[in-house]
Amino acid sequence: MKDPHNTVQRLSGALESLATGVGDRERFESLLTWLMPLRPEDFPAEDARELFQKIHDRVGAPSGVGNDEMRECFSWVWSLYWMMSSNNEHK
Repeated sequence: MKDPHNTVQRLSGALESLATGVGDRERFESLLTWLMPLRPEDFPAEDARELFQKIHDRVGAPSGVGNDEMRECFSWVWSLYWMMSSNNEHK
């Protein structure tokens, strides 16, 4: 899959920051660095675009997000990565 906007690279960086960051708040705020440059148009599939929009809306207001919402967003980033990568998720 071609990735002209480095979408998969940005999602990989977001996952790395989620895995290595300290504390939910800091990890959540690090998503800003990785995901805010992306746009819905960077996601060719409609389901990926919709999931990105949910993440974008959540990350766009980090101070008003509770712990459960942050963890839900972390899960969405994981799912979005698998939608966009050429790898297969093993369950």
